[in-house]
Amino acid sequence: MTDRKRLDRHLDPGAAGSPVRSLPGLSGSPGHVQVIIGSADAATGRGQLLTWAVVNLLLRCYGVLESVTVTCPDVPLAATLPRVSSGTEPRTLHEALSLIAAATAEPGGVGPRLAVRTGSAVPKVTAGGATLVLGAECARPLAEAASAGPAWLVAAGAWKLAIASPAAIPSGLAAGLPRLDQPGPVTVAVWLAAALACGEVFKHAGRIREGKGRLIEAFSVNLWTLTGSDGFAELAGPDGPAHPLLLLAHYVVGAGAVAEAYLAVLASSNVTAAVALLDDDVLGDTNLNRHILAGWADIGEPKALLARDRLAGSRTEIFPVSARWDAYLSVPPAERPARPRSLAADEAAGRYRLVISAVDRNDSRISIAAAHPQVILGGSTSGLQAEVGRYRAGSGWQCLACGSFPEPLPSIEQAAVELAGLTPAELEAVARERNLDLDSLRDYLRRPECGTLGEREVHRFAAFTRPDWSVSFVSAASGTLLAARALTHVARDDAVQTQAEGDTIRLWTAAPAISRTAHLPYPGCPACGTAGTAIPA
Repeated sequence: MTDRKRLDRHLDPGAAGSPVRSLPGLSGSPGHVQVIIGSADAATGRGQLLTWAVVNLLLRCYGVLESVTVTCPDVPLAATLPRVSSGTEPRTLHEALSLIAAATAEPGGVGPRLAVRTGSAVPKVTAGGATLVLGAECARPLAEAASAGPAWLVAAGAWKLAIASPAAIPSGLAAGLPRLDQPGPVTVAVWLAAALACGEVFKHAGRIREGKGRLIEAFSVNLWTLTGSDGFAELAGPDGPAHPLLLLAHYVVGAGAVAEAYLAVLASSNVTAAVALLDDDVLGDTNLNRHILAGWADIGEPKALLARDRLAGSRTEIFPVSARWDAYLSVPPAERPARPRSLAADEAAGRYRLVISAVDRNDSRISIAAAHPQVILGGSTSGLQAEVGRYRAGSGWQCLACGSFPEPLPSIEQAAVELAGLTPAELEAVARERNLDLDSLRDYLRRPECGTLGEREVHRFAAFTRPDWSVSFVSAASGTLLAARALTHVARDDAVQTQAEGDTIRLWTAAPAISRTAHLPYPGCPACGTAGTAIPA
């Protein structure tokens, strides 16, 4: 039972932002979901990616879902999908889905079970679970189907998406929905559509309380304009480019769930980029409910190496760096690990042009801001909310460090005293839970020495705080918004819209809604010291 409690991080009522009170059904009987995609849509690269991403996210709802049934043809893969395990490349859609199930299956057998079928794609909404119908191909039959339970149509193209219940699909709308066979390689909308669809299933299974959110009737998003609203109005806005995009070499700090999603969006969209991915952490079992590129066999593997290996072969080249940002900067540029050549040249001149912040601690955000990069794009999650901010030098808005107060941490001496007070069994349990090296801890407690591996492990123990609640679809949504923000930043700088509406974009998956807000600089900020900075009109 101990392992099960640690596994179901999204069910931990003691975790910050836990949704158990607003979604009381999460702790009840696990739910069921069926996923359906038509034969024409399943033959497209985006259709296969949407199916893969939806199933991937659903299978990580440990303790919330009992079974996932997919109805789709077993077609040859039309595009290279991200990987969740090492080994042979899948050749068909069914094989790709089976590999996800094998990689994510909890060893104790408590996770969702996957069944893949090749029956009719005509939607048959059944009682006792939720139904997701993927692609505009089935929009009309879904609208005409008798609804015996909650169901949603999930339509996506390159930059636009729409999610709607059968009753909200008006006659004749199908022709205007985003299409999975839209020209070009961009898949940004597909990833966000998968995250929002999984969110609806999660909220349905949890029986969301009135006043805490609502299920989607109709919701559309345009990721080129970074807007979303009820209904289908966003589908009428301008569309983004269909051609492959080029993104300047940059840093991604943190290789957790948000960063994995960010990099997966770039890789699947054929984005040409070189990325230095910084993280010294390894994968733990509490990460499995949201790390979309990882499986149980990867526990203990360095997160940065895992992301590089799972996305190998794409135009997005990843240079893993086993270091935190502050440790990386403390090394002279000439002695730093391998990274993109242009980044090395910029570092020699003291420049950091673009940094993606995908960290989950304020002290890390402060250290990133303190280096004064020209542009920082930061992605984070809080409960059922995903947030992405743009922090640009001289913008007049908050920097990444503004309002990010360092978490209170015990000293290494205090941490050592706490560890020394544990029994051998308790020390072993702590090391296992927090991914610490047990032998190094024991050596340090017997003979404390500076600069040893044991001291490093005690520092990591001291830095551990009770984890925030998090789940697959929220992290994936944040990473997708982060990718959209990076691509719009390089292809169409939205400075004018930023002046009017601010630099922070928030997505509430509980509502759902997308908003854009601005924050004034914090006068006592340790990084920008902006007391008296003029704010744009």
